[in-house]
Amino acid sequence: MPPLLEGYGFPVGCAVVPGGVAGALSPVSGLANGDTLIEVRHVSDDLVTNASILGESTITDDGEITTTTTNTTGNHVIVVWKKAA
Repeated sequence: MPPLLEGYGFPVGCAVVPGGVAGALSPVSGLANGDTLIEVRHVSDDLVTNASILGESTITDDGEITTTTTNTTGNHVIVVWKKAA
């Protein structure tokens, strides 16, 4: 089970996954079809890159998101989501 963030009125999961070419990124431990993405951020180790890529991201399978355009290779992707009821 991924860490759950506190302070919300609903369960929220979060994970940091290795970046990659635009397309499928996994594993996003604890993410499931039916969950709702709250934020997806492309972040470099030095924080020079720190940008939302939520608008191009979708949940495509349990434990997987897909991005359409941004290459995050060599960086990290932070994923935050609302767990389905």
